[in-house]
Amino acid sequence: MATNYSHFIPRNDAEKAMWTGNYNEKAQIHGPNLGLTAIELTTISDLATIVKSTIGNVTVKKKEQNEAVEKKNLLAKNELQQLADFAIRMKRHPNYTENIGKELGIVGYVTTALDKVVMRPVIKLATYPDHISIRFTKKGQKGVTIFTRIKGSMGWEALIHGATTSPFQDTRPLTQAGIPENREYMGRFWNNGTEIGQESDIISTTFKGQ
Repeated sequence: MATNYSHFIPRNDAEKAMWTGNYNEKAQIHGPNLGLTAIELTTISDLATIVKSTIGNVTVKKKEQNEAVEKKNLLAKNELQQLADFAIRMKRHPNYTENIGKELGIVGYVTTALDKVVMRPVIKLATYPDHISIRFTKKGQKGVTIFTRIKGSMGWEALIHGATTSPFQDTRPLTQAGIPENREYMGRFWNNGTEIGQESDIISTTFKGQ
């Protein structure tokens, strides 16, 4: 059974490429004295070239991907915003009709009476030593009202009516210092001063405080 000595090969790609280059360079010097033939030294050189080239290609692709992601993230501020501006101009023109808008895909979603009855928000929690972060999506509504209670207790307390920015942070300290609390949360959509739709699923987390 062959012994695997590959533990001396670095795991990091950048270090691996440097190691390969050095290995090839020094092998050409010391290889003949250590029993390697000229053909074997050529093989080492070819293998090193393949390794370095392959790692280099990956590095380039990663850089290109990062640049592409950054460019994509700027679309909403630049190109997409310009497209939206043109759409607004067309919608304001006297010749504009809703059918034209549908063909262009520039007719916004309108919340129906049924939607307002059945829709419910989705909330997610992230717990930190000094607060609980509550994430939500408004789905076209003005905001989300967030309710909370200690698990096992009766009734809900509104932390905030109509939170408009996600995440909302619950920064309340522990009721009793040093005693962790299992806090439950739920939400309802909020529009023009009124809660609408159904309650979200109840989710909970243990807050230990600092």
